[in-house]
Amino acid sequence: MTKYWQVGIDIGGTFTDVIGINAGSGEVRTAKVRSQTSDPIASIGSAYGAISVGWDSVSDLMHGTTLATNAIVEGNLAPVALVTTQGFRDTIEIGRQNRRELYRLHVPPKLPPLVPEERRIEASERIGPEGQVLTPLQGAEADRVAGVVEELGVEAVAVALQHCYVNDEHEK
Repeated sequence: MTKYWQVGIDIGGTFTDVIGINAGSGEVRTAKVRSQTSDPIASIGSAYGAISVGWDSVSDLMHGTTLATNAIVEGNLAPVALVTTQGFRDTIEIGRQNRRELYRLHVPPKLPPLVPEERRIEASERIGPEGQVLTPLQGAEADRVAGVVEELGVEAVAVALQHCYVNDEHEK
């Protein structure tokens, strides 16, 4: 089948909006369907169905969602653990120093970090900024970290090790 539909979908907390444009004829179809927040793929399927477009006829899919933003705003996040390079566990809480008024004492309080301190795990490893392994990640250390994560009983794990953009060996 020829792929000729360009589709844009925005999955929100209540509704999913969809627009489809037929690249060949210029026909435009739009719809709004109820979001299925527990199954975002089903929301996409419902949106496709609402504009009578099949998966196999779509050449381009542009997708946006406010599900993550809504979860943060509502404080409705799954328990998550954060694995960091040793010495960097509190970076998520410290944040950045780039404030417009560095010495202003009356500033609004910071929001609590998305991962509380007790669910931040440090791994003894280090990759340098050039991608060189400075402290190898030993198998026993990886097993220890995995055991701590398992004991926490979290639903998700974020792994954010230093300089992984250059060398992702330790994150893998």
